[in-house]
Amino acid sequence: MVSVDTMYLAGNNLSGPIPPEFGNLVNLEHLALFDNELSGPLPAGFGKLKKLKSAWLVDNELEGPLPPELGEMTSLEDLSLSRNKITGKLPPELGKLQNLKELGLGDNELTGPIPAELGNMTSLEGLFLMRNQLSGTIPPELGKLSNLETMWIFDNEFTGSIPAELGDLSSLKDLSISTNRLTGSIPPALGKLSALEGMFLMRNNLTGSIPPELGNLSNLEALWLFRNELSGTIPAALGNLSALEDLSVGDNQLTGSIPPELGKLSSLEYLGAWNNNLGGPIPAELGQLTSLLGLSLSENNLSGHLPPELGGLISLEELNVYGNPDLEGLMPRGMMNLPLDYLDISDTWICPQRDDEFQEWLNGISRAYGLQCPPTLTERFALAEFYAAAGGDSWVSRGGWGTDSALGNWHGVTVSSRDTLVRRLVLSDNGLRGSLSSAIGNLTELETLDLGDNSLTGGIPVAVTSIAALDTIRISGNEGLEGPLPFQMTRMTGLKALHYGDTSMCASPSTTFQKWFDGLDQADGPICDNAEAVKLSLPVVYLTQAIQRPAGDVPLLSGRQALLRAFLVSDQTNAFFEPEVVATLSRNGEEVHRVVMRTADDRRSTAPDEGVLGTSYNAVIPAEHIVAGTELVVMADPEETIPRAAGSRTRFPETGAMPLDVIEVPPFELTVVPVLNAANPDTSIFAWTDSIADDSPQVGLFRYSFPFAEFSATTRDSYVTSLDLTDEDNTWPLVLELEAVYQADEATGYWYGVADSEDGYVRGIARLNGWVSFGKPWDTELAHEVGHTLDLKHAPCGGALGVEPDFPYPNGSIGMWGFDFRDGSVVSPNNRRDIMGYCYEKGWLSDYYYEKVIRVREKKEGSGARPPLAGAGPKSQMLVLWGGVFGDELRIEPVLSMFTTAKLPEQPGPYRLKGITDEGRTEFSLSFTPGEDKYGNKYFFFTIPVEEDWEGSLERIVLTGPEGEVTVDDSDPRSISVFTDPSTGRIRSILRDWGGPVVAAMGATDPLQVVTTRGIREAVRLRPQR
Repeated sequence: MVSVDTMYLAGNNLSGPIPPEFGNLVNLEHLALFDNELSGPLPAGFGKLKKLKSAWLVDNELEGPLPPELGEMTSLEDLSLSRNKITGKLPPELGKLQNLKELGLGDNELTGPIPAELGNMTSLEGLFLMRNQLSGTIPPELGKLSNLETMWIFDNEFTGSIPAELGDLSSLKDLSISTNRLTGSIPPALGKLSALEGMFLMRNNLTGSIPPELGNLSNLEALWLFRNELSGTIPAALGNLSALEDLSVGDNQLTGSIPPELGKLSSLEYLGAWNNNLGGPIPAELGQLTSLLGLSLSENNLSGHLPPELGGLISLEELNVYGNPDLEGLMPRGMMNLPLDYLDISDTWICPQRDDEFQEWLNGISRAYGLQCPPTLTERFALAEFYAAAGGDSWVSRGGWGTDSALGNWHGVTVSSRDTLVRRLVLSDNGLRGSLSSAIGNLTELETLDLGDNSLTGGIPVAVTSIAALDTIRISGNEGLEGPLPFQMTRMTGLKALHYGDTSMCASPSTTFQKWFDGLDQADGPICDNAEAVKLSLPVVYLTQAIQRPAGDVPLLSGRQALLRAFLVSDQTNAFFEPEVVATLSRNGEEVHRVVMRTADDRRSTAPDEGVLGTSYNAVIPAEHIVAGTELVVMADPEETIPRAAGSRTRFPETGAMPLDVIEVPPFELTVVPVLNAANPDTSIFAWTDSIADDSPQVGLFRYSFPFAEFSATTRDSYVTSLDLTDEDNTWPLVLELEAVYQADEATGYWYGVADSEDGYVRGIARLNGWVSFGKPWDTELAHEVGHTLDLKHAPCGGALGVEPDFPYPNGSIGMWGFDFRDGSVVSPNNRRDIMGYCYEKGWLSDYYYEKVIRVREKKEGSGARPPLAGAGPKSQMLVLWGGVFGDELRIEPVLSMFTTAKLPEQPGPYRLKGITDEGRTEFSLSFTPGEDKYGNKYFFFTIPVEEDWEGSLERIVLTGPEGEVTVDDSDPRSISVFTDPSTGRIRSILRDWGGPVVAAMGATDPLQVVTTRGIREAVRLRPQR
């Protein structure tokens, strides 16, 4: 054995101490004993392993102190002992390891200081001492480690100050010394770390100011300084950090204002400065941060209004200004451009606008807090905005305006004695100049609006049309007012008088508008001149079933309803016409469906706008007409009510008929399986699973955003496991258990195992391109995890790892406009994200993944939803071979047998399973390529017929792969108990090393049949089929 140079025994359930004799392996260069159950101290004899280059012993139960003799291992390059129970102090002798590149001692129980001698390890690139109980000061000698790239010493008990010498670490990329007891100031010398990408100093007791020198860190991507006692101002120099993506300085004692220079951080995705003493206004320059996803400024002393420029934060998903009592005013209307998912304006005096358009946008924010504002306060803010927009300081009479006096004391304002809300706003001939602010729409009880004989410009804001109580509008005598009256005025059924004479405004000549106009008691003003000739065209016509591109080239699914959208545009802005658009569907030359469409507007657009349903002609086409061989013709204005200019194209297509691109997809079968933990079953999930149906809300997002036509959803009997479902490491074996049950059931379609727990977080998991997934009772997670079984990797949203490298859209956007048949709403690519990212609340499916699912299912399922059973044959007793790679560790799950059909590898690969007899003969050999999950873990599940003589001859099963080799034999102590319901033949539970009673939560009416297997011989013992 002394000639051995490599020993790889990782993940083999080894236990007990490491023998001292290991020190005799003097030629050993690589030692891998990670992921076992080794205990006891590390032998001092290791110091004799002069040739050893790598020692990987992470994830064991080693204890006791580190022997000083480790310092004699002069060839050592990698010493990894993290996640053990090692105690005592760090030996100074480690400083003699001149060739060491990585020292991993994190997640142990080490105490005492870091020896200054570690500063002599000149080759060191990675220092990992996090999550121990180390104390004392950080030795300045560490500043001599010129090759160090990563310093992780967070979550210890270090005291004292950060040594300025750390600024000499010219190669350092990641400095994490958070969660300690460090005091003193941040050394300005850290500004010399030109290679630094991440600085994490949070959760200490640091004081003093943030050094402006940190603004020199041109490669810095993350700066986390939160939860300290830092004071002073935020340096304007931080605005120079062009690569910065995350700036978190919350939970400190910072004062002064937010520097406008932060608006230059073009790469910034998160800005957090919560719980400080920051004051002054929010800088308008922050509106330039177009990459910003989150802005948290809560619990400060900020004042003033939310700047309108925040409407430029086109990527913003989270805005939190909670707890700034001096912030006030209306939310800017420009914020309606933001794809917000979280909004908190609690404990401020910021008020949402009350008009219909703004309220509709607010209702689309899934988590919004602090939206209640006294109507009288909202009206005060609205009038203040109106005053500013209309040049209030130059009004003839402005008594009370801009003061704290009651609104009824403001010139021209009349309020109700009952609720003190504004009923009349009369400011005629009063020197108003400027625009008519949309804020007027917040005066929801306003009955009279008289702004005549002033110098207002612009037009009537659409928000005004939300005021249902208005009966009189007088804006005549404002020569600068121009443009058509909003068509939305036709919904103002209570309006009796409208005076707009002596302006450049006009009323639409369309039939609908004129009918409403004629119904007014008083109407004073001109009618718009209509276009004499209009060049019409149909630039965009398509059918959408969930998502579509303007070219209409996302294929349609046979037998699924679709929304037809036709965009009729003109070359004139004053084309006030209400033509019909007629769509005809035909097959074999015969008309099968005809629909006449109208819009809710009377003015033809000059360009398509997919974001507003009212700008297109729309019709739902029944599912029976979406079949192969159907052709479409769309005719605009067939009655020729619009005078047409030369070059008009009012037919789509211009000649002939457009064949619909309709494809067949197999029926989609979804089975939801309630999963319970045997020791602590959380039966609350039954409230979610018991009501699963084809059209239930639990499956709605999945059904309507994915490319399915025929769809069914059912619930299976519950399944009970002994695995702790809140332990993330147990999701890997749980998927294998569910695959075993799926195979035993001879199931078809896709399974979603669902569980919840009051004891912790249940994490979702799925095998890519498999048949089984698992997660929580959420409609979003169901769609996400089952999406993985359709071979969809993560979309780049919400910090998801393992993203699809070819995903075409930033921030996980769905890319194109969609339509949700559940509520008849447009799905916007500006604020909706692909459900395969971690932005669940905004979930839909992108066109990229929509088409991929179609391709995957065609290859995977063909015409049916049945998994391939390679070499299936008849049903008999089968040996179950299951396992894979978890992390970097090969695993074979405990062997068992079940009565089912054979399931063999679909294709060969770099992995092999061999069954070997006690005489060394190979009984079976399977070459295969395992499946993977979204984290890169690998899975296999095969069943092979049990041979009669295996009980007496099969000795071991060997799994080999690029990671090494692992073996199970008859000495394997692990046991598997399979519980079967005899009335259905279904497996109700697979329990590991179970010695408890049958689980009552299974709910079986008959006694369950139980087969317990331990070791290979029991697994291959032939037994009668029950």
